[in-house]
Amino acid sequence: MDNFTFWQGFFGRGVKNADVETFFVMDDASDREWQRAPYNYNPIRSDEQRGGLGLRVEVRGFQWSQVLAEDNIFWLYDIVNISDTTYDKTVFGFLTDVGIGGTNDSGDDNASFDLKLDIAFAFDQDGRGSSDFGTWSPTGYLGY
Repeated sequence: MDNFTFWQGFFGRGVKNADVETFFVMDDASDREWQRAPYNYNPIRSDEQRGGLGLRVEVRGFQWSQVLAEDNIFWLYDIVNISDTTYDKTVFGFLTDVGIGGTNDSGDDNASFDLKLDIAFAFDQDGRGSSDFGTWSPTGYLGY
């Protein structure tokens, strides 16, 4: 059998640990921001068509139906520098629109970070939500 017959999963070739596992790759090659003056930067000197900083991100998502994990997606990011430059520092960010209060109640959405639990979380300030389907309370919290 060829290599494409089996899932090349995180847990091994043909091993299905999670109920659902996804995989995709993205990079910043189409970002031309740093190629303009005053930077005039090409991450790979031999490829003037490539923009960005020369970073490739391999992303895996995992979901399990087990009751303690069934409402979660676990993301694993593997960020690889494929540029000709060694970066002394980088920053990774995660942007999400959580909409805790619903589509008609985002004005009082808020977020915080718990240093003891080491988790960021979002919540609706007054605990009441509203959408085109009505209102409800209490709203929940979303940890990420």
